[in-house]
Amino acid sequence: MLDDRHWKLDALLRLLILGCLGIGVGSLSLMVIENVTRQRLLPNDLEFFRQAGGFIALQGLGLIWIYIFLREHEISAAPAFGFHNAPGRSMGVAFLIMLGVLPLIFALMILTGTLMQKFFGIAPPEQVTVGFLKNHPRFWQTVILGFVAVVLAPVAEEMLFRGILYPFIKQRGYPRTALWSTAILFGVIHFNLGALVPLIGLALVWTWLYERTRNLLAPITAHVTFNAVNFFLLTADLPDWLEKLVKK
Repeated sequence: MLDDRHWKLDALLRLLILGCLGIGVGSLSLMVIENVTRQRLLPNDLEFFRQAGGFIALQGLGLIWIYIFLREHEISAAPAFGFHNAPGRSMGVAFLIMLGVLPLIFALMILTGTLMQKFFGIAPPEQVTVGFLKNHPRFWQTVILGFVAVVLAPVAEEMLFRGILYPFIKQRGYPRTALWSTAILFGVIHFNLGALVPLIGLALVWTWLYERTRNLLAPITAHVTFNAVNFFLLTADLPDWLEKLVKK
């Protein structure tokens, strides 16, 4: 757990290679399915399968590779990530801290977007998933995307970034490199320039939570909270409602 768990380099390399292969195979499969079903599905339904398939190829397969990674170390997730270490307290503290951090993160997102437009003339690009949700998809599609975005993605990403990569680098004598490299990588892999700085900030907070609680459930809870609030704002059309309210 964190300081006393030494991950093997060869096992980590296999995990990363399998992850890349999974993304490649998943992307290829999606292309084949899209070509077969393009004429049979409505555009919004086709976009749903793209989004859901992308999540499954990335985070879903990622959980399988992490399971194999833990099996190679002959350890289960609970002792590997400290799940038994005061779980209730760890999750409660993470939830409360995240509620306090959220306004700062949203303010940072607005500031980043404003600076990008003012100094570079670039409007922050809208993520494809965000655009899809704004088109009012079917209820069952919203539920499935909500599950993968709010539950599946945080669990897989926290296990990889905070649970495996961060301690792997730290235990080799590079604590600061571990902190900043995993935070920056976490921001970069979301391919959202407008949210890059806020995501790096969130990653730093979540790593701090892991260090303080010694339980990966803390950053997972914080990550779930952040994604859940974002998902609610998108599906409830609150940004549009607030914009109309301000214009009045």
